[in-house]
Amino acid sequence: MKKTVITLMLGIALLTAQAAIGANIASALFTYQGQLKSSGVPVSDLCDFEFTLWQHETSVTPAQQVGPTLTFDGGIGNQPAIQVSQGLFTAQLDFGANVFDGEPRWLEVAVSCPTGAGVYTVLAPRDAITMTPYAAQTRGIFVDENGDVGIGTTNPEAYVHIDGTTRNLLQVGDRSGLIATSQGDVGIGTNRPSAKLDVTDFTAATVLSVTGVGDPMLDIDGSSSGTMVSVNGVAGNTLLSVNGRAISLLKVQGQGFEHGNHIALFDSTGGPSADGIAIRLGNNSTNRDNNFITFLNGQDIVTGRIEGFDLESGDWVIPPPIPNIGVTIDPDISYNPNWFSPGSLPTAILNRGTLPSLSFSAGALPTATFTRGSLPSLSVTNGALPSLFFSSGSLPSLTFNDGSLPNFTATTTTLLGVSVMTGFSWSAGSSPSATFNDGSLPSVTFNRGSFPTVRLNAGSLPSLRFDDGALPTATFTRGTLPSLSFSGGALPSILAPPITFGNPSIVFDLPTSLELDALYCWAIETGNSDFIQLDPVSIAVTSLKQDVIKRCKDEGVTYGSKGADYAEWLPKLNPSDRFQFGQIVGVHGGKVSLKTEGAEQIMAISRAPVVIGNVPEKEDEDNFVTVGFMGQLPVVVHGTVHAGDYIIPSGKEDGTAIAISPEKFQLKHLGRTLGRAWSDSTNDIYSLVNVAIGLDGHEPKIILERQQKRIEAQHMRQTALAAENTQLSNQLAATNAKLVAMMTAITNIEEQLEAQQNCLQSTESTVSVR
Repeated sequence: MKKTVITLMLGIALLTAQAAIGANIASALFTYQGQLKSSGVPVSDLCDFEFTLWQHETSVTPAQQVGPTLTFDGGIGNQPAIQVSQGLFTAQLDFGANVFDGEPRWLEVAVSCPTGAGVYTVLAPRDAITMTPYAAQTRGIFVDENGDVGIGTTNPEAYVHIDGTTRNLLQVGDRSGLIATSQGDVGIGTNRPSAKLDVTDFTAATVLSVTGVGDPMLDIDGSSSGTMVSVNGVAGNTLLSVNGRAISLLKVQGQGFEHGNHIALFDSTGGPSADGIAIRLGNNSTNRDNNFITFLNGQDIVTGRIEGFDLESGDWVIPPPIPNIGVTIDPDISYNPNWFSPGSLPTAILNRGTLPSLSFSAGALPTATFTRGSLPSLSVTNGALPSLFFSSGSLPSLTFNDGSLPNFTATTTTLLGVSVMTGFSWSAGSSPSATFNDGSLPSVTFNRGSFPTVRLNAGSLPSLRFDDGALPTATFTRGTLPSLSFSGGALPSILAPPITFGNPSIVFDLPTSLELDALYCWAIETGNSDFIQLDPVSIAVTSLKQDVIKRCKDEGVTYGSKGADYAEWLPKLNPSDRFQFGQIVGVHGGKVSLKTEGAEQIMAISRAPVVIGNVPEKEDEDNFVTVGFMGQLPVVVHGTVHAGDYIIPSGKEDGTAIAISPEKFQLKHLGRTLGRAWSDSTNDIYSLVNVAIGLDGHEPKIILERQQKRIEAQHMRQTALAAENTQLSNQLAATNAKLVAMMTAITNIEEQLEAQQNCLQSTESTVSVR
């Protein structure tokens, strides 16, 4: 059998660009051209071909084959047989895009001639699939069968997928242009982005500008707790500029994990003098139609606003009409310019006179001669004082029997968001009983004693003898006192009052309940609580007053809310305590407790504050409670209350209060006062009373005025006592002077007696000697 040798003289693999209309841009089709010879003679015949792709040049195991086997024999599902002309043939091969992933590939060709012979001859060696010179610049780029391009990956997950871990994934321009790191951070103007999008520019006035008409123009939506967009720069006036005509130029939406579940944080790093946010409106004169900030709930219902305020621009809301209330004044008002008639004052003439004269003539004072006497003597005999003996007794004893406290049950309903008492039931209890057992008081026994006795021996007092003398004489010469004479004049007279009024008249009818409801609602909504009066005269006067206030106020900013007080979060003294609005509490070292005794300050739990300060961390709110600092608070008060009463703790340490009238307000109440009642209650049990807190400093004035009156009375009493004391001191001084003079005289008499006794003794001695 003659052996036929078939050789493949040339195999060229060309990657061709498919430019034909309708060609698949993601196709991996390439053109293969070869020359087929049999025993050195070029073949010209219709032949069957099989093309396979392999990982190695000589591998034969099926696992080493890459991609499908391409058969050209005209069979079902196969391409038609290939015409070979003078040894040359061309085949369009497509093994799929995924087979060329940058790894080496070898093409194996098997041929059977003529077509249908059924026996294939594998041509050797395999042809290496090589790149063209320009195709070398596409190394590392992979395109799969879906047209997705992978750089650094053979499994692209997007139209363009760049994967890597050691270098930046993308760089546009120099290293300060556009950088995409291997961690997925993108930097514009920085080669070291610190966030998913980090925009930095130290020269341009506008770092990021978003301009368009879309809705929204910038939409950042995600659930990440980190920084989603970071804009950092130091130059220029605007770091982030959003300009357009869309409904929402800037919309920030997310779950909000920043500082208490907020979705936006404006963090200034400019130091202690840095400010927060400035909001500028286009209106040069803002009024209530200009809302700086609007607060909405989940149903887009407005719950509060920070809005402009300008009475002159229409922010004054006219109160609802009050029919049949009129004030008429008689217009008969006259003025008399000649109501005063001048007169002349009387004149005075003083005539000089002469004072009386006085002349003295000398006289002689009387003389005194003292004769010494003897004082009486005193002897004391000892005696015995009476003695006292006590016998112990027993105090009376007291026994208590347990009783039961009364039981109070209240039924409530919710009216306008406030819990209101609708009724109650009371079951009487029994007070504890007390029993006294008589005791015996201690007894006292006196034993009579004897007082000491006193015996006086009579003596002789010194004698005093006066000799007559002559007192000086005085002679007066009579003179004349000066005289005063008046000449009559005329006092000024008043002819008539300068202004004459007519008789004013007031005519009114009481408004209906519907009209009063409309009036009260208007007063509450506009903050004109003074307008709410019970008599039509006060309503009319207040209406005139509000018109004056309207003309005097200037434009500003109003914070609108349904709250009525300013409150702060304060820590609980005992974290397990539970509080309800309206309870009166005591502050101990900055912490709140129902215990009011010994508290540094008395306050109350807020219900609906317009502003809350000192907000704690969200996870720590259970350890805090909102306490009212200023405004109006509903407070639970026991007993009857009149508007103007002072509200103080009840002393029951249960959060309730009592009312003290201004007449009974004392110094001991001064440091325990919450505020003053602005509403009445005739309920003898408990009721919610509107109390104004932090607004009245009148209490010290009341106490000081009372103290001043007491001090003045005590001062007058003290002045009288001082005068009386001076009089007694003068009398005592005179008495002391007399006693000193008497003691001096007694001393002189004793000296004379002693001299006489010495003289007698000397005489007796002389007589004895003789």
